[in-house]
Amino acid sequence: MKRVGRHTKWISLTGQDNDELKRLIRTADERGICRAVALLAMADKGRSVHKLADQVGLTRSAIWHLCRRFEERGSARKRKLIINSLCQRSRTLRCT
Repeated sequence: MKRVGRHTKWISLTGQDNDELKRLIRTADERGICRAVALLAMADKGRSVHKLADQVGLTRSAIWHLCRRFEERGSARKRKLIINSLCQRSRTLRCT
């Protein structure tokens, strides 16, 4: 029997989200850069999660959890803090 995985669920980013993620790509540590790139890519509905995972060195599951945490914690006025916290060092998501 074929195993059915999760359906890809894209995220929506505001202009401020995009700007903050692009800033983090220039200023964050390696883990933050990987996560910022993953969040930006997950707003692109044509992107393959499998290829993205290979590109940034995260597992598909880690990308899924990163996006869900971003959505769960993301109200418009708190997004900058949320983006910064998601792109800090974490034991739950590891970037290679």
